[in-house]
Amino acid sequence: TISWNHGSIFNLEYEPTNREKLKKHLKPVNKIVAISNLTLESINYIYPIYKEKTLLINNGYDFEEIIKKSNQISNIEIEEDNLIFIGRVEKNKGVIELLDLFKAVVAVLPEKKLYLLGTGDLDNYVENFINENKLNNNIFQLGYISNPYPYIKKASYVVLLSEAEGFPTVFVEALVLGKGFISTPVGGTKELYNNQKCGFVSDNNEEISNYLIEELRKKKEDRFINSEACKKYVDKYSLDKQIASIKKIIKEL
Repeated sequence: TISWNHGSIFNLEYEPTNREKLKKHLKPVNKIVAISNLTLESINYIYPIYKEKTLLINNGYDFEEIIKKSNQISNIEIEEDNLIFIGRVEKNKGVIELLDLFKAVVAVLPEKKLYLLGTGDLDNYVENFINENKLNNNIFQLGYISNPYPYIKKASYVVLLSEAEGFPTVFVEALVLGKGFISTPVGGTKELYNNQKCGFVSDNNEEISNYLIEELRKKKEDRFINSEACKKYVDKYSLDKQIASIKKIIKEL
């Protein structure tokens, strides 16, 4: 039996009932797989007795399909060199914080735009925020988009300030298309940011807004996050490599 784990469980340190319940379920399992370093660290911290059967296998992605879909639409109505959010428009995804820090960016760089791809509980909040702060020319609600890849291709950074993530798929998709990401320190960012060559990670909103202002002021070729470095670095998350890891586990069992 293989247990596949998609999120950090550090919270179980303060939840004894759930901690014991999961401990019981994991006891007969042959292998415990974590999809990110953060998830792996949390499992080993909460259950050191299972450390020998715990391992890391990142999610795998079909890069050819992502690139193919990114070329399907050529006339999307968004400006280049701006920011994009993709996900549920809700508190856990850091939408409120994103709006606040982007307002600070616009105060310095009034031409910059933020596009929100997705819907959720905070749709009305976002609309009111835009109107109250007179940001109708800067923040755009695009709703659910079935193929977000052409939009990612036009952006400079994908921004996601989630409270928690297992391994943010959207960041891998961005890197495949040569785009960097801005994030809070959730699962997966430690592996993906590549010493800031592919992403910027912080839990301080002011630090994030200052970074964006500084980088967006520069020419694209002078920015710290490098498009070609992103494409090259993300190759290790290809579907083929994940399948090889899974086959290895099954063979050992």
